[in-house]
Order: sequence, then C-alpha cells, then structure tokens
Amino acid sequence: MIWFKARLYLTSMVAIILLACLFYLLHDDKSQSGQRRSEILLQLQVLDNALDLEVLLISSMQQQNYDEIVRLTQQLKQQETDPETASLFRELPAELAVKLKQYRHTLDQRIELTERIKTLAAVVRNGLNYMPMLLNRIEESHDTSLPQAKQIVNLLYQYHIFRSDLDAREIRKQLNDLTNIRSEGIADLIFHIQTNLTAQTQLTQLLAEYKQIPNSTAFNQLYSSYLSYRNKVTQQTEYFNSVLIGLTTALILLLTFLYLRLIRSHQQTEQARLRLRDGVDNIKEAFALFDAENRLILSNRNFSSFYPWITSLLKPGTHKEIIQKAIDEKCRYQQESATNQRVVQHIENGNYYLCSNTPTNEGGEVWVRVDITETRLREQELRKLSRALEQNPAAVVITDINGLIEYINPKAEQVSGYSLKEVLGKSPAIFSSGDISPVNYQDMWQQMLAGKAWQGTFLNRRKNGKLYWEAATISAVRDPNGEITHFVAVKEDITERRSTEEQLRMNAAVFETTNEGIIITSPDARIISVNPAFTEITGFSAEEVIGKTPQIFQSGKQSDSFYQEMWQTLENVGSWSGEVWNKRRDGSVYPQWLSIAAVRNSDGQLEQYVAVFSDMTQRKDDEEKIRQQANFDALTSLPNRIMLKRELARILQLCDQTDSSCALLFIDLDRFKAVNDTLGHSVGDEMLQQVSIRLASVIRDTDLLTRFGGDEFVIVLQSIAEADDASQTAQRVIEVLSPPFQLAGRTLYIGASVGISCYPSDANNGDSMLRNADMAMYLAKEKGRNQYQFFNAEMREHVKNRTEMEQALRLALERNEFELYYQPVCNLETHKVVSVEALIRWHRPGNGLTGPGEFIPLAEETGLIQPIGLWVLQRGCEQLMQWQEQGLDNLCLAVNVSSNQRQLGFDARMAEKIIKRTGADPEKLVFEITESMFLDSSDAAVTWLKEFKALGAKLAIDDFGTGYSSLSYLKQFPVDKLKIDRAFVRDLPDNKEDASLVSAIIAMSQSLDLELIAEGVETLEQLHYLHQLNCTNIQGFLLSKPVTAERLPEVIRQIESNVMSLKPADYEI
Repeated sequence: MIWFKARLYLTSMVAIILLACLFYLLHDDKSQSGQRRSEILLQLQVLDNALDLEVLLISSMQQQNYDEIVRLTQQLKQQETDPETASLFRELPAELAVKLKQYRHTLDQRIELTERIKTLAAVVRNGLNYMPMLLNRIEESHDTSLPQAKQIVNLLYQYHIFRSDLDAREIRKQLNDLTNIRSEGIADLIFHIQTNLTAQTQLTQLLAEYKQIPNSTAFNQLYSSYLSYRNKVTQQTEYFNSVLIGLTTALILLLTFLYLRLIRSHQQTEQARLRLRDGVDNIKEAFALFDAENRLILSNRNFSSFYPWITSLLKPGTHKEIIQKAIDEKCRYQQESATNQRVVQHIENGNYYLCSNTPTNEGGEVWVRVDITETRLREQELRKLSRALEQNPAAVVITDINGLIEYINPKAEQVSGYSLKEVLGKSPAIFSSGDISPVNYQDMWQQMLAGKAWQGTFLNRRKNGKLYWEAATISAVRDPNGEITHFVAVKEDITERRSTEEQLRMNAAVFETTNEGIIITSPDARIISVNPAFTEITGFSAEEVIGKTPQIFQSGKQSDSFYQEMWQTLENVGSWSGEVWNKRRDGSVYPQWLSIAAVRNSDGQLEQYVAVFSDMTQRKDDEEKIRQQANFDALTSLPNRIMLKRELARILQLCDQTDSSCALLFIDLDRFKAVNDTLGHSVGDEMLQQVSIRLASVIRDTDLLTRFGGDEFVIVLQSIAEADDASQTAQRVIEVLSPPFQLAGRTLYIGASVGISCYPSDANNGDSMLRNADMAMYLAKEKGRNQYQFFNAEMREHVKNRTEMEQALRLALERNEFELYYQPVCNLETHKVVSVEALIRWHRPGNGLTGPGEFIPLAEETGLIQPIGLWVLQRGCEQLMQWQEQGLDNLCLAVNVSSNQRQLGFDARMAEKIIKRTGADPEKLVFEITESMFLDSSDAAVTWLKEFKALGAKLAIDDFGTGYSSLSYLKQFPVDKLKIDRAFVRDLPDNKEDASLVSAIIAMSQSLDLELIAEGVETLEQLHYLHQLNCTNIQGFLLSKPVTAERLPEVIRQIESNVMSLKPADYEI
C-alpha cells in the first residue's frame, strides 16, 4: 500500500513538471499585443453604438444634454490620432489596413452628421417648447381662432411623434387657412410652426442619411478579417495552451481525488459493514437480503426469531427458494388483494406477519416481515364493535377530544339526514337548530371533561331543515393511560314523543283556557267533564252537570225532529255542527254554535262525545251592525249604493211581475263643491245631512231614497202611473233644495240637477237606468243647472253611437284605418316652411274621414290614446325619414302628446325606442303638450319633460292661453315654443281683448326667449296684424289645410313661392 502511494506521487510530480515546461516554450510573446488590438476594435464598436443611441435620444427630444455625445465623438477622434494605437495597427497586412481605413471613414461621416443633427434637434425642441407660450398669447388676445390654432399645434406634436406625411400635409393645409386671419399672435404662430416643420423634415432626412452609413458592415468586415489573421498567428499556441492547461488541471485533480478516495474507501467500507450488521440486527422487523443469484447475503436476528424452524438455513449463500419452501411448510397466506397473493402470513402459532419482497437495483431482493399479530386482533375486536354500532337502533356519534366528528352510525345518518362523509371532521354544531337550546353547554363540557357521563336533550335541525328533539347520553373514552381520547354520544329521536307530550299539554291548556265551552260525555250521553268556559257561558258549575245529560240545557226552541236529525248525523258521519238555542242556569235563552264529534278507539268502538260551543250573542249583534254598515250610509243613514242596486233589482222584478212602471231620479247638487272647498268638509257633511232630510220629505213611504256617493242622491219611485209623476217629484226636489241653508253662521244656497230614467221604457235593467239617468242629469247641468231632464231617444242614440265607435276604435289600429295629415308652419322672416304638425285622421268604414275631435276624447277616456299616440309618433318619424330622402332636410315634425298618455306610462324611453328604430333625428322632433299638463309642477313632472329634452327634442305648449297660463311654470319647465290658441286669433284684429292678450303673449315669449307660433290664421288681416307684432311663425288655413304626406312637398313649394305676396312690403322684416 505504501509503495503504491509513493509511485503514484512520483509519477504525478514528473507529469506536472513536463507540462509546465511545454507551456512555457509554446507561449507567444505577441499574444498581448493581439489582445490589445482586439480590445481597441471592440472599444470602437462600443463607442459607435453609444453614438447611435445618443443620436436617437437627441433626435427624439429625450436627451437635451449634449455632453455625452461630445465626449463620444472626442473619444472616437482620439482613437484615430493616438500614437500607441497607430503603432499597434502598423504591422497589419495591407488588406486589414484598407478595411480599417474604410471603417474610420464611416466614423468620420457619422461624426459630421451628428453635429448637424444636434443643431437641428435643438431648433425643433426649442420651437416645440415655444408653442404653448404662443397659444397663451393668442388666448390672452381673445382671438376666436384659438381652437384652430390649438388643433394645428396638436397636429405638429403628433407629426413630431409619428413623422407622418399626412400630418405634415394637414398642418400646411390648416396653416394656409390661418393666413387670412390678421393677428400678430397668429402670424408668429404660423412662422414658428413653418420653421419647426421645416426643421423636423430636415432632421428626418439627416437621420435617414445617418442610418444609411454602413458602419456596422464596415466594422464586421474589419473585425472578421482581423480575427482570421489573429487566428492564423495564435491558433497553434492557443491550442496547445488550452490543451496543456486542461491536462494539467485534470491530472492534478484526478490524482488528488484518487489518492484521498483510496484512503477513505477502505475505512468507510469497514465502517459500513459494521453499521449495516448492527442496524439490521436491531430493527424490529425481520430482514433478509438476497443477491442477484438469489443467494442469501445476510439476515437479522428477528428473521430467525420469526421463523425459528429455519435457523440452520440462514447462512450466507443459501438459495432463496430453499428458505421460502421451508417457511411455507408452517404458514398460510391470506389474500388481501387480487394482485398480491402473499401479503399476510398466518403462522401456526397464531402470529400474523405482513410481507414485503422488494427487488434491489442489482437484481437481488430484500425481504421484510412485520409482526401485525396485535393489530389483527384489535381489528377483529373493532369489527365486532363496528357491527354493533352499525346495527344499533340508537344514533351514535363519536368525536375526538376537540369535539370534531370522526364517526356516525347509519341510525344517526337516518335521523339527521347527513351522511358520514358530509359531517366527518366537523363540529356536532352542524346538527344544531340555531334556536335557543335547553342545554347549558358549559356545564355539559365540564362534566364530560371530568370523565362523567352527561345526559340531556338537544333541539337539532335535520339536513332538510326540519327540527327534531334528541335525548342524548355522552360519555368519555379513555386510553390505557387514563387520558380522554374521544367522546361517544348515544342519542334517541324523541320528536314524536315530545310532540305527543306537548300536544297533551296543549290540549289540557286549551281545555282550561279556551273561550269556547267544552263538554265531554260518555257513549250514553252522560256528562263526564266540562271546562271553565262552560261554567262562564252557561252559569252551571261542573258539580251541577256531571252525570247528567245535555237535555238540561234545551230551551224548547228546537223541535224533537231537529235533535233526531242531529243524532242521526252523529251516528252516520261522526260529527255535527250547527246553531242551537239553549238556556243558561238563570233561564235566559241564547244562541250558540255547537260542534259535536264522536271519539272512537283504534278498534272503532265509541268511547266519548266531545261537544264544543260558543256564545253567538255578540256575533249576532255584530252581524247586524255589519249589515247596517254595508247597506247604509254612515253620514246620512240613508241606504247606500250597494243596497240601492239590490233594492232596484227587487223593484224591477216586482214591476215585471205586476206589469207596472217605476222611475229613477239621479240628483246631483249644484255648487256643493264650492261649499265643501271653502267652508270645509265638516260644513259639507252637515249640509248633506240636511239635504237628506229635505229629500225624504218629498217622497212616499214606498219610494226609496239613497245616497249614491259624494253629493249624488238617487230616488226610486215605485208603481208610477205615468212619466209626469216622476217630473212632479223632480220638481219638488228642486224646490225643496232651493231655500237657503243656515250653516256655520252663514246663509248658503245650492241647487240640484236631476236626471230621470223610466222602466221599462228607457232601460231593461238597473245599471242601464242608473247610466241613463246620470246622462240625463249631465244634460240638465249643461242646460243651466237647477232643472230636470228625462232620458230621451237622442241620448239613447248617442250612447249607441258611442259604444259602436269605441268598438270600431279598438279595431282601427289593427285594420290600418288611421292616416296622418300634416299642416305646415311657415316662418315669415325666412319665407320657408320650418315645420309641420302631424294631425291624425280616421278612415272609419261607413263614416268616411273622421277628424280627431270626434274620437280622441273617447280614446282618452278608454285608454286607447296610448297605442294611438305611439302609432302617430312611429308613423311620423318614418315619414320624416322619407321626406329627408326627398330633399326636405330642414323640416321639423310636431307631434301632440296627451296628458293621459303620461298617466298611461308614455315617457322619453318609449319615444327613444321609436326614434332609434326609425332612424329619425330627435332634434327634428317637437312634442306639443297642452297647458293642463303643467298643473302638475312636481319634481316627477319636471323630470318627465327634461327626459324628452335630453333626447334632443323640443317642447311646445299647445293652445297656449286657454288653460293655466303662468310665468312660474314657463320658467320652471324646459319649454322651447308657445302656440297661441286659434280662439285668440279668430277675431283679430277687431276684438280688442283678444288683441291685447295676443300682444301680451308675444311680449312674454320674447322676454323668455321662447319661439312663438300662431295657430288658426285664416285671413290676411290676421297675418298682417301678427306680423306687425313680430310673431313670425304662422299656421292656418290661409297657408294650407292639413294635407297628406304625398301632397306636402308640393304644398310647401307653393307656400314658399307665394308667401311674399301675402305680406305688405312696408313692414317686411
């Protein structure tokens, strides 16, 4: 070993010395100069690249300091003039010298261009920085061309960033537009922009020239040639240097490593062998190791103790099959899985060994045997306990020491609805109902942690959400050391039992506390028990009635047959309910509601009768009060509308039976609203009471007087001989209400308008009589009030026509019977038609063309105004688009919006959908709204109008002056136009009152800056007068009647060609 070490050391030293000498002989003294030339060339390239970067930064205005670029150019020039550098490159071949000269020439070109780029970049940067100052000067001079100037400056900045020729052309074009503006600031701006634009263009060209210089190509050719030259000179030297260095290093490392490894390997081998033997012998498992030839290498002591009958075979070199065969003689294997037949060995002495045969990397095998006898025995015990838990009729929950669930049995799953998987690792609080629990959890845990069993009840919640009660016993489980490891809860669902107990308690409480009397009898009707309410209602004590039959309570009001039927029903049905009159202990008779039920056992045998009754005395009184309130007016005590209709039907039926007639007088008080509004409801109520007294004095006992509602009364005259009887009564009504009423210290006068309808001549039922009389009453009001009117044939025809029109109107949209006509509005200043108003017409079958005045009121009353209004807007927008295609681009369209449409839900969102669907321009739309809509000055109404304005449309007040004209709402609402109603234009200029009013409206509109339109202009005098007052927008028959969409373009041309002749030249505006 020592000689081997000495020889290895000597050989190593000789090899190292030889390699060092060879390295010294081959070293090239000129390698340093070659390296220096390479460094200089690379330094030139670095400076060149840095110069590129600085040029780019300066040209893009990102670098305003030129110190760095000056330093770079100086270094490049210094490299060319340095004597040391020049001496290094004198020895180069001619080819390399030429390429070096070419590369230096490109550097000189780039340095020259760099100087020019610096100058132009400074000019551009200073010019761009000066632009905001020029714009401020223009802004301070309040020059109107400031926006255009800002736009050109923005384009200049944009051109500076993107260098787009399109931007340059656009800048020059807009500069030409500015040259016409005589302003010193604009002139300076034009000069500086033109200068800057020229500088940027020249800078762009210089950058292009700079980039085209082939410096990279020249350097690459130079450096490539130099490397080739240097490689030829130094190739052999560098090669040997590299090889020798590598060999020397490798040899030294290898020899050192081998030397150290040789020493340590011997020591480690011996230590490993000893440790392996010691470790294998001391492991609890049986262990055996076989080589690739299945020969035993080693085994530990436990392997011999596990298999004592094979001890003599456990020698190194014994074949594996011999050992296996000897072991198999005294054990059998249990199949744990389908893929491994030898997992567990069961030895004759009862032990169980877990087997593991693992191949080694060298092809051998390791046997490991683990004694699992104790584990197997515990598993068997656990299986028995598990079966007991699985089959236990009680719910079982097992938790760890922290209360987290580890197991629940099937009964617990069934009761709670949760599976084991769902609750595993969770707190038993998952079962909690969340309601107040009767359990004191602090006491429970103290008792359980003390090792004592705890018993109590829980109110829990199943998985499906239903509550249930559980009785639980919780015990602690201890390990051999006495430490608590688990808790076991054995629980029983007591919901049904608790419910039964609760029901019994509740029944007992109901029995004792209910307000209904309860009697319990035996099957032979002998009283067994009564509750306190029984004594309260009847006056009999329990002692007085127990053992007796309920016959002692009979009042004698019911016959024997009544009770026979009651017992017969009880026998057949099992229960009976009904009203009975019984007597109390004091002998008084009272009504009671009695319910009797037969109680039978599970075999169907009758066990008891239970009777529950309540005193109906108060109920009877309440029913009478309810009947009074339902049928009579609370203020006047007269029959109300409900009783009127019921009695009227009875009277009409009697008329049919006796072939007689009757009349209905519908009375509406005149001027009552003024009394109610001025003096208050209390005075109005007192007046209604006095009116009812006076009306009652003029009718017969057989007649019916009712209060229909508000200030309306109805009299029904029975069995009248002729219509004159009704008129006489109506006249008496008018006369009896004519004298003054003395109320609130004042003398008040009212009157009455009466409508009369007769049966069977005017109507065939009560509703028709009321409706007809109501219509006649309104006719009486229209004719001057304080009189009566009969329903007549003319009214009947009106009702019929109205009904027919309503039915036809509902079908008109479906049948496409509507058409829009358009009336132009002309501006006298521009001589142009500026807008048209859309006016609906109805082609009603059989009636010809129907104007809106005949059907729009009915449409508003029936709610049909909404779909009609939407159709008008839709059709008008479509027509507006068609006119635009015909060249009528500036024409606006006015559409009327009814106040009823807003109440029915029409708003700006609905209008916007139609506008977008048709493609119409909302700025061409005018929504005309009547003055009555402006009575509602709420925030909601203002918002509703502003939403139309937000679309871009205009708002006009139609028929201005006829309603509730007020400057306040004109200021409050977003109105654009006023339309003077035709009623004020009709009598111009002769009617002085109308002329003054129109003049005031025009002045008011001018002060509020509102556009004005005069409607209904039909004569030249009206037009001339309005024109004199500066009302320039005219609409009326003088210009054109409403025409169809097809005729409108021609009508517009006629109006615009003739409007000049309509105006006197002396006041033409």
